[in-house]
Amino acid sequence: MYLDGWPQLKSPLRSWGVGALLLAMVTFLDASTVWEVKFTAFYIAPVAWIAWTRRMREGMAMALFAAFAWYMVDLLGGTPSGSELLRAWNGVNRLISYGVIAWAIGAFRRILLAQRATITELNAAMEEVRELRGILPVCAWCRKIRAEDGQWQTMETFLSANTRASASHGICPDCAVKMTDSEG
Repeated sequence: MYLDGWPQLKSPLRSWGVGALLLAMVTFLDASTVWEVKFTAFYIAPVAWIAWTRRMREGMAMALFAAFAWYMVDLLGGTPSGSELLRAWNGVNRLISYGVIAWAIGAFRRILLAQRATITELNAAMEEVRELRGILPVCAWCRKIRAEDGQWQTMETFLSANTRASASHGICPDCAVKMTDSEG
């Protein structure tokens, strides 16, 4: 399911294609600038895209790719580092950060979709409910009901015209006793 106003890429290939293109663009931009200028925050875009258009688990996979791409740009781009352990530490920090973002966006999307489904179910239930209010004028003798237009209708006709309910016929236990008493 997709939310209104958001891209509806039903194909995982299309969604991943856009995500890979975003990651390639950010990686190229980051690699083509001097080492003092970094685009670390922009690696969030492909992670957010995949987490939103696909699912949280796939967003986590893109978080791994984004952290790896950042690490490779940092390693091969000539960024000075005190030690490779610090560079690896920064890569792990980015992986965790991107993973948290993928988790948050996936969870948010799941909550919105659940809310949308609940609203749809509630609207469907509200359409099913039609409540009669006020006092119904009922004949004391034949039990016909006077409609708004002044015509007297049988209970069955009134119910079918004014509600989605219908009536079935049977005999209640009290009337069954009266019938057997009057016949015998």
